[in-house]
Amino acid sequence: MKTLFFSLFLCLSIIAQAQTGEIQGKITDAKSGEPLPFVNVSLIVNGSMAAAQTDFEGYYSIKPIPAGEYSVKASLVGYDSQQTDKVLVRAGKITFVDMQIAESSSYPDTFRGCYLAYKVPLMQPDETSTGYTYNHYDIRNMPLWCTIF
Repeated sequence: MKTLFFSLFLCLSIIAQAQTGEIQGKITDAKSGEPLPFVNVSLIVNGSMAAAQTDFEGYYSIKPIPAGEYSVKASLVGYDSQQTDKVLVRAGKITFVDMQIAESSSYPDTFRGCYLAYKVPLMQPDETSTGYTYNHYDIRNMPLWCTIF
C-alpha cells in the first residue's frame, strides 16, 4: 500500500513539473556588446509578476513558468527598457531570450536641477555631553593658522 501511494505521488509530481517551462537568456549593452549585471527581467504569469535579475555575466533564469505565451521585459536605470513579445514557453523545455538594451538618451536630463543638501542637526541624540558641531560655514571662516589638514 505504501509503495502504491509513493509511486502515485511520484507520478503526479513528475506530471506537475512537466507542465512548466523556463526562460533563460543574456542581457547585453547594444553599443558595446558587454554583459549587463543587475538588469531586472520580468513577465506577467497568471496575473502576478515573475522576475529575475541578471548576474555579473548578464545571464538570468525565470522558472517555473506555466506553458504559454508571454512578453519578457528587461529594464535597467540609465537604459531604455526592451520588451520581447510572443515568447512561447513549452512544458518541460527551456526557452532562450537574449536581449540588447541601449543607453537612454534622456538619462542625463532626468537629474538636471536636482540638488540634495545635508543639514547638520541641532542636537545629536546619542551625545550626552556638551559639544559643538562644525559646519562648512565655520570651517570656511576659520583663520589659516587654525585649519586642520
